Amino acid sequence: SKKVIAAGPGNPPVVVDETADIRRAAKGIFKGASFDNNVICCDEKEVFACAEIFDPLRRELKAAGAYELSSSQIGRLTKHIIDGKYPHKDFVGKNVSTIVDSIGLKVGDDVRLAFAVVEKDHPLVHVEQLMPILPVVKVRDVDEAISEAKRAEAGRGHTSSVYSRNIDVMHRMA
Repeated sequence: SKKVIAAGPGNPPVVVDETADIRRAAKGIFKGASFDNNVICCDEKEVFACAEIFDPLRRELKAAGAYELSSSQIGRLTKHIIDGKYPHKDFVGKNVSTIVDSIGLKVGDDVRLAFAVVEKDHPLVHVEQLMPILPVVKVRDVDEAISEAKRAEAGRGHTSSVYSRNIDVMHRMA
């Protein structure tokens, strides 16, 4: 048997509220979720963004270099990359170009992150997918964002992040 020191499972959520610096949030999310093809357990795995800043955040994610998948594309892709309650082993740690090729979508090898707008109960939100495909969920307000982030993190106490200029929001998220 092999001995290993490792962190436990993590599904780190990101909350972005209406007071956040949206460009900074998008750049930070992009860097974290694309780092090492999102295999690391403390990388950003799902985003909960308040309705007021949702569309600007999507624009800034694209400006940072992320590719936005359509609803149809993420629907087809999810069937390939999620195997029940786990990521499909053939896609873990792979580049975006390799992953989306499974549905016939061609993107350049320079694309480091793809994201899709999904509902809060989408499988990508609740599975630590370990690949650079990021679910982004539109929520009503920061209270719903924090509640859904906590639910997605599933009580593991692992990692989470928040983009806000409101100290009360930061304390509640902590």
